Amino acid sequence: MPRPFWLRPARLSGLAPKYALWITALVATLLLLSGAINLQLAWLENRAHIDALQAEKARGAAQRIEQYITDIEHQIGWTLLPAASTGAEAALNGVTAAVALRRIELLKLRRQVPAITDVAWIDAEGLEQVQVSRLTLNRVGHGLPRQDDPAFTGTAQGRTWRSAVTFREDSEPYLRVARRASAGGGVTVADINLKFVWEVVSSPVLGAGGVAYVVADEGTLIAHPDISLVLKKTDMRSLPQVLAALAKAPGVESEHTADAVDLSGRPVLAAAARMDTLGWTVLIESPRSEALAPVLQSAWRLAAVVLAGLILSVLASVLLARSLARPIHALQVGADRIGAGDLEHRIAVTTNDEVQALAERFNQMAGNLQASVSQLEQRVAERTRELAAANQAKSHFIAAASHDLRQPVHALGLFVGQLRGANDAEAQRELLQHIEHSVAAFEALLESLLDISRLDAGTVAVRRQPLVLAPLLQRLARGQAELAQRKGLHLAVRVVPQDLAVDSDPVLLERIVSNLLGNALRYTAHGGVLIAARRRHAGAGQAQVKRLVELRVIDSGSGISAEDLPHVFREFHRGQAHGQANAASNDPGLGLGLAIVRRLTDLLQHSLVLRTQAGRGTCFTLQLPTAQVAQIALIAQPALAAAAPLGTGAAPPQRAHGDAPDPLRGRRVLVIDDDNSVREAMDGQLRQWGLDVMQAADEATAWAAFADPTALPHAVLADLRLAGGVSGLELALRLRARYPVPQVPFAIVTGETDAHHVQAVRDAGLPLLTKPLRPARLRAQLEAMLASPPGQLS
Repeated sequence: MPRPFWLRPARLSGLAPKYALWITALVATLLLLSGAINLQLAWLENRAHIDALQAEKARGAAQRIEQYITDIEHQIGWTLLPAASTGAEAALNGVTAAVALRRIELLKLRRQVPAITDVAWIDAEGLEQVQVSRLTLNRVGHGLPRQDDPAFTGTAQGRTWRSAVTFREDSEPYLRVARRASAGGGVTVADINLKFVWEVVSSPVLGAGGVAYVVADEGTLIAHPDISLVLKKTDMRSLPQVLAALAKAPGVESEHTADAVDLSGRPVLAAAARMDTLGWTVLIESPRSEALAPVLQSAWRLAAVVLAGLILSVLASVLLARSLARPIHALQVGADRIGAGDLEHRIAVTTNDEVQALAERFNQMAGNLQASVSQLEQRVAERTRELAAANQAKSHFIAAASHDLRQPVHALGLFVGQLRGANDAEAQRELLQHIEHSVAAFEALLESLLDISRLDAGTVAVRRQPLVLAPLLQRLARGQAELAQRKGLHLAVRVVPQDLAVDSDPVLLERIVSNLLGNALRYTAHGGVLIAARRRHAGAGQAQVKRLVELRVIDSGSGISAEDLPHVFREFHRGQAHGQANAASNDPGLGLGLAIVRRLTDLLQHSLVLRTQAGRGTCFTLQLPTAQVAQIALIAQPALAAAAPLGTGAAPPQRAHGDAPDPLRGRRVLVIDDDNSVREAMDGQLRQWGLDVMQAADEATAWAAFADPTALPHAVLADLRLAGGVSGLELALRLRARYPVPQVPFAIVTGETDAHHVQAVRDAGLPLLTKPLRPARLRAQLEAMLASPPGQLS
């Protein structure tokens, strides 16, 4: 007969041990935490109770001792009352009646106050006339002079004088008290044996282990239940609680001393009370073990409760885990069969709880899997078709790029061939213009392809900053004004308000607007182009409103046909309407401008909306976030080709020729490049401008060019990547550091497009010229570098 499931042994990795472990740990943690809190609270309460009780005991003992000494002082005062007058003072055995009466009073005082060992009377002249003692012979009328005794002088103002505690023969503690009578009555001085204070501190306090004792201001023990410690003149300043109590100012309650110990070094709880009239301190001590005794009892009770809770939690967790084991095992078996492909299998669990709901979900999942198999096969087929379409699109892109790249190269080769056989100067100039046009077309296509590749690779860095739109848009309009005028188009910029500012990347935003503007001018045959910007609000109702700026580029061209609209942002796509509209300008475009715009707007997370109508024109709307600043300085025209991975492709402005001298003629320029053909091409172009060119193919040659301090180069053009793994940037920085005065300007020329290299050059503060480099751009950079007269550099 099989055993019940709750009696079957459980595997160590099964559910029952885990439940038992977690539930037991939870119960034990809760019990221990609760017990620890209760123990802590019990200890604090017990500690507070003992502290309060000790403080009360100390104050009570201090009051009794003060009252004891005060009573003795009052009794001393009775001896100072004036005696009844007899009309004449008769001599008796050589002693006056006044002295005899004082002797009788002192004898009475000694008998009434056993603590007084010696008592003397000093007359108003400072002569001791009577002395009564328990230890020596009594003396009367001996006239011992005590005018300088502190007991006599200390009562001059009628105050009660008390001495410091002294130990007679270094054993018993004594306190001397003196009181003065009325005028002419003399002073009574009494020596009080303080061992009688022992009765006050010898009674049990706070249990059998508690003790009370009294110390003087200098820490000497005055009273203690163990009288031998008092007779030994024990110094109690070695105890922390005594030092803390003596350090307290008069009238300040003493606080608990955490590290209090008794004379044997055992931890104790201590409280102190100061007697301000005497300058003594009463301390009450109780062993810390007695204070912990109730807490230890609670700890034992807690241990018993925790043990019982652990046993019950183990039993409960095992029973609970066993009750869950069977339905979970059924779930496991069913999941294995469904996972093996038996989608017809159904799990039968009737526990009326979450496990049954889970089993039903498994059954539902098995049914859904059957329907999903066919859907999965369909999706695989769809994905295969999408991959095929992507491959086809990639092939189309490569084919189109190859075709468009071959076109200017092909035309360039033909023009060069014609140039070889042309003898007419006019024909040569015309061929050179064609060659320049082919080179410009090739450069523009290459730059656009590189921009596309950088955007797809994610290497373009976004540097957002607030900028004012009006200067940017007006600068772009001025750059295209000549083209618009040549085509007879009206080009206008409208920004409302004029200080409208946005938050974007200035370089990338300029490229977007430049591409949209160039696209509008290229494909507009009549009418005009408008660049407009205005502020608008967008949001959900009145609760949330987002401030945006709408930047629109509107043209009056032929628009985009419905069949071309889905493909307008594809690479190398040129629609029929665009081609017809642009036929007159003989500029078919590259078909890459809008593709770059789409990638840049996605990168900047700017919304781009296209609206078009056949025969009436096109409107591109760009939504930009408003800059949240009060004032923004107008941004200068960025050096796009040199300072950013993406440039406008426009050549820098040419120098105005006139009567001013040429700043380049007669200046020395060092060209550092490991490619011989590049050096020769740069040499030829620079010499045409009247420059004296020095060439260097490696680092050693570059250093040699600086060997003659009288013929240093006025400017240096260095390639970023040189032979042997040498960096042109590092070489430039070393040369500039070696020859700081006069400072030779450096510029880096490179075909690298990696953002890391571009940023490194920018961080070094050097201009960056990217290959292929147009002569106009090179000349403008050299004019900027050689702006100072020749004598200031060489």
